[in-house]
Amino acid sequence: MIMSKNKKFRFLGDMAYFSHSKSLYDTKEEKLVYKYIKNHFDGNVICPNKHLGELTYKGDYAKIASKADYVFVWGDSNHSELTRGCYEEVETAMHEGAKVILIEVNGGDVYLRNIVSLEMYDKPNHFEYGWVESVSIEL
Repeated sequence: MIMSKNKKFRFLGDMAYFSHSKSLYDTKEEKLVYKYIKNHFDGNVICPNKHLGELTYKGDYAKIASKADYVFVWGDSNHSELTRGCYEEVETAMHEGAKVILIEVNGGDVYLRNIVSLEMYDKPNHFEYGWVESVSIEL
């Protein structure tokens, strides 16, 4: 994990990708998390809802995520379960060596967890496709 050592921590890199379910688009929580990432990341932050819109080929989201230094993923149920789109973005990013961080939101507080593994359900569907195992990041 590369972070600056000053009192207000910063993730260092050129690009971060904010992976999250479409059900979270245009919500106050999406705005909260996006602002949190922007406040703690030195480079550009890509939010698919804000910067990419509806791409014709869904795999292009994962390709873009795989180019990021960090992928911040926020599951639809605010824990480790991921939709198919988020799963594919995380899987591709991990394969390419990006640092992948799970986001949890509790009220107005944002918590970060370092993703250590990615698993697919035995019978995945679009909304419950897989999950991640993670450990807390102490800041």
